[in-house]
Amino acid sequence: MSPEVRVIWHIVGWAFFSIVALVLETSFFSRLQLWGAMPDLMLIAVVFTGLFRGPLYASSLGFIFGLLEDLFMGRLIGVNALSKMLIGYLAGMGKGHVFKENPFVPLIAVFSMTIANELAIWVLTQLAGTASQINSGFFLMVVPVAVYNSILGLAAYAVIYRWVGEK
Repeated sequence: MSPEVRVIWHIVGWAFFSIVALVLETSFFSRLQLWGAMPDLMLIAVVFTGLFRGPLYASSLGFIFGLLEDLFMGRLIGVNALSKMLIGYLAGMGKGHVFKENPFVPLIAVFSMTIANELAIWVLTQLAGTASQINSGFFLMVVPVAVYNSILGLAAYAVIYRWVGEK
């Protein structure tokens, strides 16, 4: 397969994934909550992409996915775009420095990057003047999301590794 065709298939694949992820997040997972938390499928994909492809690819994907979430869910436009871009960059810094074939590395990466993403969203909304104070309730809300993302990330790891892993 030529490089141009491969790029087109990646774009089509990511577009399809983003639509499916948004639909699942707003319909299926809104009814299948774990401790009141809903997963962030796009964040899981951004973290894994960072580990496999590096900071540039993952931060670009994170920005696009975050902007789609902002536009689709009607939140403060740009907050998810900036936070997922940052998370993609941070996760991408691990490329070449972590043993990504070990499933515990992505598990820990998804857990920690979920917490970092939620903190980044809080900081950005604080800068915009719309955030509340961080208290114990914040962590009671964030930790279940991180656990849920980690469980789904572990389940999706093989598929995502095959899709974006190094060829």
